[in-house]
Amino acid sequence: MTFLIALVLAQTQPADVSRGEYISRQGDCISCHTIPGGKTYAGGRKIETPFGELYTPNLTPDDETGIGRWTKDDFYRALHDGVSPDGEYYYPAFPYDFFTKLTREDTDALFEYLKSLKPFRNKVKVNELRFPFNLRPGLFVWRKLYFNKGEFQPNATKGEQWNRGAYLVEGSGHCGACHTPRSILGGVKQDRAFEGGMVDRWLAPDITPNPMAAVSDWTVEDFVAFFKTGTNPQGETALGPMAEVIDLSLKYLSDEDLTAIAVYLKSMP
Repeated sequence: MTFLIALVLAQTQPADVSRGEYISRQGDCISCHTIPGGKTYAGGRKIETPFGELYTPNLTPDDETGIGRWTKDDFYRALHDGVSPDGEYYYPAFPYDFFTKLTREDTDALFEYLKSLKPFRNKVKVNELRFPFNLRPGLFVWRKLYFNKGEFQPNATKGEQWNRGAYLVEGSGHCGACHTPRSILGGVKQDRAFEGGMVDRWLAPDITPNPMAAVSDWTVEDFVAFFKTGTNPQGETALGPMAEVIDLSLKYLSDEDLTAIAVYLKSMP
């Protein structure tokens, strides 16, 4: 009976909403915007940074504490420009430096999905950043150094599968946010992309084909199996943040998308 109900709901769900839900899985939005055991997408999850503590916003369509009064343009501007409807810069703990690559079609679909959720009133705590990092105008300098605004542009010399993988890894999947080392100011070091980083006191390993990297001899099939099950070719299970990414994001993606991601990762220098 439960399966039949789910099937009926899937068939009656608007195409944009269904597609937006899938895009939310690509970006693993639920991980950051949900307190463990709390209301889905209601925000309030604490993110610890070297500069202080941040609390993720409520993404349900509540008018007072969520995105209920936002427009599609507001939402696109947030992801594409890193600017709130009030004109304030977002802190880069929100990975808009990756989400800027999303197409307008994808951000609109994601917005439709979030607007379809049941509103939930949850006034999130105020950020607790140390001076001078609590002054948002200071982000102007950070943006000049690390933010390259613009939608993903396909590489004409590469195939459709490679470009799809690049879009997912560099954009909605924002893999480099964890797997790339950061500067003293918290900016992603693009010249060392995917060479490994730290997140929540866990090591996000080097995922390039570097012979010293643990994944250097993984096949495309090995990557896909790991994304779906969380178990690597050696029989070891993913732990920490990566286990959460697999459980809430990667295992929901299509085999075609997982394969595209693997092909792109295998192609890196």
